[in-house]
Amino acid sequence: QIADGNFYAAAPVAGEEGWAYVYKEDHEEDILQDDDTTKKMTINEPTCVMEAINNGKAPPGGLWFGGLKYNIVRHEPDFDIEGGTICICSAARPKKGVHLMSTGSQVVAAFYDEEKG
Repeated sequence: QIADGNFYAAAPVAGEEGWAYVYKEDHEEDILQDDDTTKKMTINEPTCVMEAINNGKAPPGGLWFGGLKYNIVRHEPDFDIEGGTICICSAARPKKGVHLMSTGSQVVAAFYDEEKG
């Protein structure tokens, strides 16, 4: 939801497989810096969602879902749909991607994985 960036549902539900796609508890990652060094950073994935939707860019540690880093490739804060506008943010990584769509009160995330068909 838009209030805090937390997901409250995920599919597929069998074996909670959907949660593995969308969420991982706070985790520490080595993040490449501009000077080619790495810095350990704590990643909070709901914060990543909020930053991507609200600002169209990833937070300093990157955009992460399910423990995987994605790169934002498109952000349209005023995408026209019949009867109004929504915010769309698309992100990708090799053979995977996600489209975030915000109505202003809710965020829907649609994931794809080319290897799963």
